[in-house]
Amino acid sequence: MNPVTQDKEKITKCFMFSVTAEKKKPTYFTTQLSDYKTGSLIGKSSFASTCVYTGQFRMTNKIVAIKRYNLNNISTEEINLIQREIIMMNQLTNPFIMSSLVSFVAGCEVILILPLMEYGSCSDLIKKHFFSGLPESVIKIVLKDVLKGMEFIHKKGIIHRSVRASHILIGSDGCTRLTGFRYAYCKKSNDNYTNKPRQIFEFPQNSESNLNWVSPEVLKQNMCGYNEKSDIYSLGITVCELANGFPPYINIRSTMMLMDKLNNKIPLIYDSSNINNADDLNEDIIKAFSSSYSNRKFCEHLHSFKNLCCTLNPEERPNEIMLLNHPLLKKSRSRKKPFSELVFPITPIKEEINVKKSQNKKMEREKT
Repeated sequence: MNPVTQDKEKITKCFMFSVTAEKKKPTYFTTQLSDYKTGSLIGKSSFASTCVYTGQFRMTNKIVAIKRYNLNNISTEEINLIQREIIMMNQLTNPFIMSSLVSFVAGCEVILILPLMEYGSCSDLIKKHFFSGLPESVIKIVLKDVLKGMEFIHKKGIIHRSVRASHILIGSDGCTRLTGFRYAYCKKSNDNYTNKPRQIFEFPQNSESNLNWVSPEVLKQNMCGYNEKSDIYSLGITVCELANGFPPYINIRSTMMLMDKLNNKIPLIYDSSNINNADDLNEDIIKAFSSSYSNRKFCEHLHSFKNLCCTLNPEERPNEIMLLNHPLLKKSRSRKKPFSELVFPITPIKEEINVKKSQNKKMEREKT
């Protein structure tokens, strides 16, 4: 079979899944790419040459995000991951979960029309300004919303398996949504979450890039298996990533990372209480961030929260409800400042779009 025919089969297969998985409720968005005006590139991934753009639905002028998967020269496994993500995002409806507005195929691309999350991902915030980690007030807001999203999917029998900063999106009001569902596993609907969670044994496909966040029980790949508690461990690693500006284990081999996890060596959140004893930082990181770490002090509750999430034994690890009642989050029930002030000077994407529009109009007037 020639490559062109194979590509057509892949596209058709994805199209079938995207349509059959569509939510059975009215949609106000069309399935024609020409009905959307594509704006600036706001995200990119090597997976399936994925690109995310700002966009505008021409019929209503609604600002959206346009996610485009390129199906040329990708494997059947990658096709399956795209199908999984489309199905999950079409079926899950929750304020703390990213769901698609509509999905369709255009040429050799699968298109997802999504709500625009104006601040991008937590990873974007770190890359743009908070190089040594996010403020504690922002971390608390993010953790509370992520836990609510995790509670929702776990009750549905879904294990995320890829909780990390780049899969946590933030809207203009500071509300966050969990995304990255192509690695998720959905257990059978008759599993009862209220009883002891059923163990699963499947290792996530194409998950090499997520290994730093993966729990020890998933990495072991033994007969004990793993369950929803593996996401809690990944959240603990994400706490370190949000607070430090980078994930743990970035400078060591995978085998050493596995040994550290199995030996219950919990990674640190660096601040003035421990930076002088941090023996796992390389010289480049110390040179770049040691001053920032030395001049800050996170509350003990944040350190405690992270340690509980990274408990080695899954049975002793708390679930989402327990963590939502942790002192770290119980004390942050109301926001004293607008989210925009907490992440200043970063501005929402929508504001950047409006500024560019104003600049373009000004340039046009000057020309005339």
